[in-house]
Amino acid sequence: MNQDSITNNLKSDSLYLPLYVFKDTTASADSVSDLMFDDYVIKILNDSFPTLNVKPSLLKEKTYIHNRDMVLKPINKSNQSMDWMFLAVVLIFVHIAILFKFFRYRSWEIIRGCFSVKSFEVLSKSSNNIILPAALPFFPLIALLAYFAIEYFEVPLNLGYDIPSIYIYLALLLGVVVVFGVKFFSIHFLCSLFRGKNISRLYLINQLTFFFLEALTLLFPIIFAIFSPSHIQYHSLILSVGLFGILSLFRVIRGLYLVFNFSKFSRVYLFCYLCIVEFLPLLFIVKVLFLK
Repeated sequence: MNQDSITNNLKSDSLYLPLYVFKDTTASADSVSDLMFDDYVIKILNDSFPTLNVKPSLLKEKTYIHNRDMVLKPINKSNQSMDWMFLAVVLIFVHIAILFKFFRYRSWEIIRGCFSVKSFEVLSKSSNNIILPAALPFFPLIALLAYFAIEYFEVPLNLGYDIPSIYIYLALLLGVVVVFGVKFFSIHFLCSLFRGKNISRLYLINQLTFFFLEALTLLFPIIFAIFSPSHIQYHSLILSVGLFGILSLFRVIRGLYLVFNFSKFSRVYLFCYLCIVEFLPLLFIVKVLFLK
């Protein structure tokens, strides 16, 4: 038999199409035309599988924390290293740790003098020679707090060029030392002028003992404010500034109490003098920062 004489009686290959692919002629034209793709897919899946349960999407309906104080801030493009802040904190902590390691009794004697008048009298008559070294951490801590406040509130310091952050901190540290140095010198000079060296000595010892107490109290809040997440830095900063204000006020009241009890001068004169020395600089700072 020749190959050409063979007849092909096989049916042509055809693609099997399920019934749901064909158009439903029984349905109205509107229902077919309005059938969207997602509805079509859901209908087919419902015919083949158990009925789907539609649930709210997590991408559309989700719970989140809303904070009205959160604001968008541009990313700081400066490449200034902030490692010096960590180094400053470590040096302050090491200084305080050395005091409590090798001068534990004298350190606790200074702290007790901040709360007890009798302990303060004993401290003022004793040869406690670590009062000044114990007060030293106060100055870099306050400068660090001032720098962090300037950095957080983005206070402009435009001098025509980008100032390195460590230079700003060193300038603030120098300013803090100068302010308190001028204050101590004025107190000592005026008390010496009116022959009140003993009163000047008691008042300055009270200042230095409270500097040590404030350094111990503010160390961890300031560290937490600097290295905490951005959304709680504001509250940490307010806590640190509030503690500093309360301790400073308590230091001034304690100084007035000691001066009034150990002096023979007019209390009105001493009150006016100490108000000028203590409260006037604070009022000036408040005026510059908040009252424009």
